[in-house]
Amino acid sequence: MKSYLRIGTGVLLALLLLRLATANLESAPPVWWDEGWTMSVARNLVESGRYSRLLAGEPARPGPEAFVPVTALIALSFRLFGVGIWQGRMVGLIFTLGALGMMYALVNRLYDKRIALATLGVLLFISPRPAYHPFLMGRQVMGEMPLVFYLLSGYFFLLLSLEKSKWFIVAAIIMWAVALNTKGQPPPFWFLSLFLPFCISVYGKSWAIAGVLIGALMSSLLAAVALNYWAHLIFIDPRLPPVVISGLYDVTAWVVLSYERKIEILIGLVWVLPTILGICYAIREFIGKEKLLAALNPKNVVRLTLWILVASWFGWFIVLSVGWERHLFPAVFIGSVFAAVLLKDLTKNFSLKSTVALGAGALKTLRFNWESFGALLAIVLITYLATANGKTVYRVLYSEPDQSVKDVAAFLNTQTSADAMIEIFDAELFFLLNRRYHYPPDHVDVELIRRTFIGQNVRISYDALSADPDYLVVGPQSMMLHLYDYILTTGAFRHIRSYPLYDVYKRVR
Repeated sequence: MKSYLRIGTGVLLALLLLRLATANLESAPPVWWDEGWTMSVARNLVESGRYSRLLAGEPARPGPEAFVPVTALIALSFRLFGVGIWQGRMVGLIFTLGALGMMYALVNRLYDKRIALATLGVLLFISPRPAYHPFLMGRQVMGEMPLVFYLLSGYFFLLLSLEKSKWFIVAAIIMWAVALNTKGQPPPFWFLSLFLPFCISVYGKSWAIAGVLIGALMSSLLAAVALNYWAHLIFIDPRLPPVVISGLYDVTAWVVLSYERKIEILIGLVWVLPTILGICYAIREFIGKEKLLAALNPKNVVRLTLWILVASWFGWFIVLSVGWERHLFPAVFIGSVFAAVLLKDLTKNFSLKSTVALGAGALKTLRFNWESFGALLAIVLITYLATANGKTVYRVLYSEPDQSVKDVAAFLNTQTSADAMIEIFDAELFFLLNRRYHYPPDHVDVELIRRTFIGQNVRISYDALSADPDYLVVGPQSMMLHLYDYILTTGAFRHIRSYPLYDVYKRVR
C-alpha cells in the first residue's frame, strides 16, 4: 500500500511540476531583449537559409544572439512547429527537464537518493528569484539552461569513465565541447575544475585519474575549437561584414564596480544563501594533505571538480562581474548539491521530527549548541525561502504575464505600410515583424551598459533619425536605458499607441 501511495504522490507531484513548467509559456515572463536576438536569427535561418540578423531589411552579421548550438536548435524548432514564442521557449523547457534529470542522476551516484531528491527540492522550492529558478529561467530562449545540461552531462560521464569504462570519457568530451560553445562564461571555471584535480592527482601519484582528467581537458578544448570552426564555416556567411563588439567583456566579465554596487551584489546573494553556505561547508572535505589524498577516488574527484567549478564561478561573480543574476544561474544550479548536503547534516538526515525537536528545545531553554543552531538555521532558511519561492513563482506565472510584444507586432504588421521603416531597440519584437526595422550599432549597447549599470559618465552618440524611420517603438529595454529620451523631446515623433510594456510613436513629417 505504501508503495502505491508513493507512486501516486510522485505522479501527482510530477504533473504539478509539469503544469508549472508550461503555464503561460508565451507570456511569463514577458519575452525580452536577449531572447529576441536569438529568435530573430533563428527565423532568418529558417526562412532565408542565412544565419544572420536583419538591419533595415538587409542581412547583417550576427552578434548578440545566443551561440550557434542554441540558435540552431531554436531554428530547428521553428522549422518543425512554426515561428512563434512557445516554439522557441519549448527548447529551453526540454533542456530544463533534461538538466534536472541529469542533476538527479549525477548526485544519486555521487551521494545517495535522498541527497539527489533534496537537490531537486532546493532547486524547485527554495530558489526565490526568477533568475535562479529552473522553470522561470529555463523557459526563456537563452543559453544558460542548455549550458547547465551539457556541463552536468560531462561530469556525469567523467564519473562513469572513472568508475566503469574509460570510453565514457568520449561522451564527456563531446558534451563539454558543446558546453564551451554554448556560453562564453564557463571556460575558465571549467578549466580549473579539471586542472586543479589533475595537479592533486599527480601529487598523489594517482596516474590513472590524472590521465583521464588531463586527457579530457585537452581533448575537450581541441574539440571545442573544432566545433566552433565548423559551426562558423557552416552557418556564418563570410560575405557579411564582420561585427566586432568592442569592450563587451569590459562591461560584463571584467568589471570594476563601485563599493556601493558591490555591497548591493553581496546583499542580493542572500537569496542563494543555502548554496553559499553549502559551498563553504564542503571545504571541510578537502582541507589538508591527508584529506586531499584520501579524496583520490572517482566519487570524491568528481565532487571536487564540481566544487571548484561552482566556487570559482561565485568568486568571479562577486569580484569581477557586472552583477547580473542570470550570469550566476549555472553556478547556483550546480551548487545546489552542496546546499542539499548541508541541509542533510543540519536536519539529522532530513528528519523533520529531530530538527523541530532540536530547534524547539533550544528556544525553550535558550541554550544553544552547534546542532540546535544548525536545526534552527535549516528551519528558518527553508521556511523563509520556500515561502518567497512560492510567491515568486505565482507572481511570475500568474500575476505578471504580458503579451504586449505580440500586440505591438500585430499592430505594426497590419496598421503600417508594407515599406515602413521602424526604429526599435527592443529586439524581442524583431522575429515577429514583417516590416523593416532599424536598431543602433552594437557599440551603443556597450556604452549604455557603462552608463546604466557601471555608473560611468558616457556620452551616447546615436542619431535615432539616421535611418529616416516612420515609426519609433519604446519598450522595456530602451526605456530602462533611456536611449530615446532625447529624440522624444524634439517633436520628431507623436505618440499613437500605448501598451502595458510599449509605446508606439509616428514620425511627424
